[in-house]
Amino acid sequence: MNNAVFAQHQSSRAALGQVAGYHFERIHVENASWQLMQIVVGPSIWEFGNTQLGSVGHLTFSDIFVADPQTLPNEFQSYDRVHGIAGVHFDHVVVAGQTLDDPPITFDANRMVSLDGNIVSSPLWAERSGAVAPNVQVWNMVQGTPATSPISAIETLEQPLLNNGNLQAVAYGDFFGDGYASPLIVDSTHGTLQVWKEPLNPALSSEPSTFLTIGTLPPGYQFAGVGDFKKAGSPGCCSGTPAPSKRSCSSWLRPGSLRR
Repeated sequence: MNNAVFAQHQSSRAALGQVAGYHFERIHVENASWQLMQIVVGPSIWEFGNTQLGSVGHLTFSDIFVADPQTLPNEFQSYDRVHGIAGVHFDHVVVAGQTLDDPPITFDANRMVSLDGNIVSSPLWAERSGAVAPNVQVWNMVQGTPATSPISAIETLEQPLLNNGNLQAVAYGDFFGDGYASPLIVDSTHGTLQVWKEPLNPALSSEPSTFLTIGTLPPGYQFAGVGDFKKAGSPGCCSGTPAPSKRSCSSWLRPGSLRR
């Protein structure tokens, strides 16, 4: 599935548990100019479901020397906050004469993201008239096949900014790249796109709920979806026009560049 020198895909073919404590050292690589490392945690393309994913931790690469520059950057990609990669350390990893720092670890931007950072997406409901408080419910779903109800718990939130009939939550996205989903809000009157920043991230529970405006839909365009359309490692928004004479879809507004 790839041509990286160091490659591993932790899939859902078995309950893999935790893979940890590997040390690669004193390796010289020549005549390899594509990609040095690609280590990914995610579901197998041959199986449905993501409830048996493993995780990888405490990987050390020491005295790795690569003669050629690499076409693609190294990739260390977690699936979510529970099933992922942690503790990767580079000790004298040299590519084309340049010593590399410890690599960043990203998330799969196209996974089904969860508001509370687990592997199951949660429905979110909002009452927008202003007559009900709290006005938002999040239904936490049971992982796997439920014995009775598929709902494990219901959380309530108060978000006064949603007391507006023009607003609609149209999608989720991990716009901040830390494993928690943020709802994407569209204002149908003004065409603005806003992000409700991680309402179920416990680290933000003491902060005021905020909407971040990320842009405005071009005239004649409608919101179409969220995804990593350019395989950049962060989600973007797709907007399109339904007019038959000029059908198009434009990937724009890279909200994955949002930072705290």
